[in-house]
Amino acid sequence: MSAYIEKMQREIESLLNELSADHAVNRIILQTLLLNMASVRGPDLLLGVKQQVVEALQRSTPNPDDPQGGERKTQLTIMRAELFFQDLERALGIGENKQRDGSH
Repeated sequence: MSAYIEKMQREIESLLNELSADHAVNRIILQTLLLNMASVRGPDLLLGVKQQVVEALQRSTPNPDDPQGGERKTQLTIMRAELFFQDLERALGIGENKQRDGSH
């Protein structure tokens, strides 16, 4: 039984590593695309996309079978989206201007 458990652990670890690698690649591709677009069309493009994403996530409905857990997942997803866009805003220097101007 121990050999079976070890085999399953290796398979799960491999799967998690693949998912993590896929996530990293997708994130970098999306960041690159958004930064390039915002560099050409201006930072308002990025701010508009951020607003649309957050609004769409806020409208998403939690799992009816687990409303409390679904709500927690929605809030976590919104928080992660905001962090993603904050990284992009910093890369474009958008967040720095807001903090210097005092308009948070």
